[in-house]
Formats: sequence, structure tokens, C-alpha cells
Amino acid sequence: MKLGVIGYGRRIEHVVREVLKADADCQVAAIVDVRKDVIKEQLDAQGWKHINYYDTPEQMLESEHIDGAMIGTRCSLHTTMGLKVLRHNLPLYIE
Repeated sequence: MKLGVIGYGRRIEHVVREVLKADADCQVAAIVDVRKDVIKEQLDAQGWKHINYYDTPEQMLESEHIDGAMIGTRCSLHTTMGLKVLRHNLPLYIE
């Protein structure tokens, strides 16, 4: 299962790691975050090298073939981001 993550903060990082522990077939395929360069550097150092990074959810949702999305943005953006994902008929997890 390929997951896309919108907003990669501490809480969603923990949730993602728990999902990956629970199912070895899951992988993070894409991340959208304003700090994408910092996050990429950190995750590359941890061996997570096959992730695509995007500036906007729209870019990710149009470019990636993901099986579901996880939203880890600040609370005020949860509904907005969730609606973007649901328009693509994807399973959705909001922290």
C-alpha cells in the first residue's frame, strides 16, 4: 500500500511509523509539507529514499498513484485538506 502524507509533523510521523510497523507492505510514497527540504534530508538520513516531495496537495494527488492519504496538518486545515483528498476517492486518515 502506497500512502501520501499531507503535513508531516511530529504527531503524524509517529502514526506513520506505527502503520509501517503494523504492515511491512505499506510505504510512504509522497509527502506534502512546507518544510519538505528539511524533511527529505531527515528521512533520507534514515534510509527513506523513495519518497516524492510536493509543495501542494494538488500536485501530489494529480501525480501520484497512492492507495490512501494521511493528514497531519494543523487542525484548522484538516477539513480543507480532507476534502481535497476525498475528491480523489481515496481512503483518508486525519490525525
